[in-house]
Amino acid sequence: MYVLAIAFVIAGSVLYHTSSRSIDPRISPSAALVVAYALAFFIVSALTIGIDRQTPSHAVFVVRRAGWSAVGVGFGAVLIEIGYILAYRHGGRLSTASVTATALSSALLATIGTLWFGERFSPRIAIGIAAAAAAVLLLAH
Repeated sequence: MYVLAIAFVIAGSVLYHTSSRSIDPRISPSAALVVAYALAFFIVSALTIGIDRQTPSHAVFVVRRAGWSAVGVGFGAVLIEIGYILAYRHGGRLSTASVTATALSSALLATIGTLWFGERFSPRIAIGIAAAAAAVLLLAH
């Protein structure tokens, strides 16, 4: 299942970035997100009802129990999406913007994972972060 999940992430990332790069510059980033989120709402709702077999009354329970983490996912998604749209509109390249953001985010997440979630930080992870930083520097020039 892990490999399938990563395949979804890769396919979604490629579709997401090529689509973000192609949004008509006459459309505001927030308006583009309204359209994207409306579509996402219908897709996720259909999956929840169709695959998970959840009823609308269960949805109310889920919303009440979702907590701060679901709110964080929502705010994070908006920041990521507006950030990429603005980056692409202001000279960001499809070939480097995602790599740069992902490498820098990964370094932050490794630190957060270690300090907040108690995940193991190893020399191998440190070398990987250094290699990602080197990649960012190489892509920047």
